[in-house]
Amino acid sequence: MINPKWIYLTWQGISLDEETGRDPVTYYGLDWDQGLGNWTRLTNDSSGTLTYSFNLTSTSPFESNMAMKFRLQPKNGVGFGAYSANLSLNADSVPLRMNAPEPYEPSLVEYNNIQINWAPISSWNDTGGDDINYY
Repeated sequence: MINPKWIYLTWQGISLDEETGRDPVTYYGLDWDQGLGNWTRLTNDSSGTLTYSFNLTSTSPFESNMAMKFRLQPKNGVGFGAYSANLSLNADSVPLRMNAPEPYEPSLVEYNNIQINWAPISSWNDTGGDDINYY
């Protein structure tokens, strides 16, 4: 899943003997390229727990037109295996503004009073992934 400020990645592990060399996987290294051609390792194997997901968070929205790549590298008792194929994500697929509430028409008009009603924005796609704090 992708949101302006976080990306949640999950993957399926490898377990067949021909995939692991008959030694079970103990760690998946997850690497990230922010679109600059430089890979950064996001996970480490110090926890001793085999995980199949990672939540990448940012304090500010990911940059528009940011073409990110991710890849995995399994490790077992023999050492590191080959890298997976790259997963490419583009930050342009993330809405950076929330949609306007609808309708935007007066529902009651009197000579000294106008009442405007609208349906609340509730879906993740309509809000850009953030909670609404004020109308």
